[in-house]
Amino acid sequence: MHKFHSLVLSLGVFSIVGTQLGMIGILPMLAREYGISIVTAGLAVCMAS
Repeated sequence: MHKFHSLVLSLGVFSIVGTQLGMIGILPMLAREYGISIVTAGLAVCMAS
């Protein structure tokens, strides 16, 4: 049972970190596409989620 809890925790952490790092990777593309700064694009993503 201990291994199951560790697996579930690991998958949860991986999914949360993976989605956050994925968004960080596309911020420069979003900023270029919409003609805004990277800081503004990051703020828009934070407010949308």
